Amino acid sequence: MIIKKKRIRNLSSLSFIKTGQLVRFGVADINRFKVKCNDIGFTSNLEIGETILPDKVGPVSRRNAEGQYIPEKDKEKEIVYYPREWTRQQWVGRGETEEVTDTVYIPVERYQRKFIPPQCIELTILNDKHRNKLILSQKIKFVEENEKLMVHTVNLILELFGECQVFQDDLEQISNPKIRRLSWEILPKGDYPWDKLVKDITPFINRARKSNRNLIYKRLKKLHKYKPDFKAYGKAGFSGYIVFGYEDKGLYILESVYTNNATYVFTSNWEEFSRLTKAEILNNNYQEYRIIHTKEWEAEIAKLLG
Repeated sequence: MIIKKKRIRNLSSLSFIKTGQLVRFGVADINRFKVKCNDIGFTSNLEIGETILPDKVGPVSRRNAEGQYIPEKDKEKEIVYYPREWTRQQWVGRGETEEVTDTVYIPVERYQRKFIPPQCIELTILNDKHRNKLILSQKIKFVEENEKLMVHTVNLILELFGECQVFQDDLEQISNPKIRRLSWEILPKGDYPWDKLVKDITPFINRARKSNRNLIYKRLKKLHKYKPDFKAYGKAGFSGYIVFGYEDKGLYILESVYTNNATYVFTSNWEEFSRLTKAEILNNNYQEYRIIHTKEWEAEIAKLLG
């Protein structure tokens, strides 16, 4: 069955599926979607076993990768502080001034917000029994308690490809190759000049709000100053994240370009860390430290890496 809608609200159109049956959602004949596949993180070869957390192309894929905040209007409002750069002319004497740029934190009143963690649905390229390539979600048991998960998964596929198919009868005949996650691109070890790194990270920083981009550059330059042994860029649904690895200190710092986020510091080795899904990384408190983006951020980093 092929679903061709912008979105579904419930599973009424899938009532033919038996309760308790394992199903996958995805698309077949994937050569039709080569451009879209590249846009969400798959390689141009579309090799069997490639597994990605899809990059963000719309609201569903954004919630899938980043989660969302829901305003809690029944609670008292709170004050939050947003960083901004303020450029002004400062008096230096003898009738002269100079331009000075400071970081200021602007207080804003807003409703308290509840964070809904990301679903982090990953997609994998698999073969069916006829050796046709499919893009599929993980197996999900068709039961009432999984309805929200299944509706989200179907809507994710619809947003990415414009259609969604249900795979059920041939589940046992789909091969299970070794998964190769395409989550990170690791730069070569060794000296990597800041000017060269800036060119590489600009596409990531351009995802952030214009008013915050200089602040992000400053944070990344600060982390680069401590001479990491390697750097890695997030791909697909991890885009917007950059890893700095300080192997002599046993520290791996995950920095985000998104507003109101935090810096995550891990002490596990990189190989273990890079094999985790985003849900495992962000939702299970595997980090050793979590440093909020406030005016104390630089001091905390200096204490950690200095």
